[in-house]
Amino acid sequence: MFGDQSKARRDFETLPSINERVSGIEGSVWSSTAPIPKTFKDSYATAAKQFSPLLDELKAIDNAIEQLEKELEINNAPYTPGRWPDWKGN
Repeated sequence: MFGDQSKARRDFETLPSINERVSGIEGSVWSSTAPIPKTFKDSYATAAKQFSPLLDELKAIDNAIEQLEKELEINNAPYTPGRWPDWKGN
């Protein structure tokens, strides 16, 4: 989403990240009444193409975390930040 920030900090050229592409488009057309230029449409298409596999990967990670949290609950693991307890009440 944010590119290779480690590489960028060391003054290496990096390709625009998904966030940079979308933010650049948003900032440029936000208050404009002109038609959206082809360059922006192409940049958005590239960002969308890059985002699709990333979204699938994020969903897989989320699913893996949910499975791990279920295992933690089953095994009565102590609380971990961000994990909702399986509350039964009194």
